[in-house]
Amino acid sequence: MKARLVVPLLLGLAGVVHASDNSVEVTLEPPPPPRALENTPDQQQSQQPAFRRWRFQPGPAIQDSDAQGAQWQFKFIAGSDKSLGTAADSAAIKKLVPSTTPATIRWISRSVVVVAADHRLFVLEKHRSKWKITHYYFRRGLPTV
Repeated sequence: MKARLVVPLLLGLAGVVHASDNSVEVTLEPPPPPRALENTPDQQQSQQPAFRRWRFQPGPAIQDSDAQGAQWQFKFIAGSDKSLGTAADSAAIKKLVPSTTPATIRWISRSVVVVAADHRLFVLEKHRSKWKITHYYFRRGLPTV
């Protein structure tokens, strides 16, 4: 009779021992001390919610160089088609302006030119003998020429 009780008792005890071996030990550690906040772009992005980080944001190439686009549009319309510079100046201007279509050059003075190309306005200024793009504007909302 004892042998009949020993087998179920061993099976029951084995089930209890086996179930207690699956325990997971959890230890809580204090959080790391906060670091000094730096205003780096990576930290600013990590502080934003995920849905704002992954939304499309226009790049800097779409923005105008400053808020004077309407003034330069007017100067482009009022400018002269007649070249106030040399042929070398015109060639240098056409070389500087990135364009897939023919550029329209309007001379404001001997040292200032406004160029319309690919729905953009470029303002170029001549310093000594070199031309430089000083401003650029996208022609959205402005009358087209």
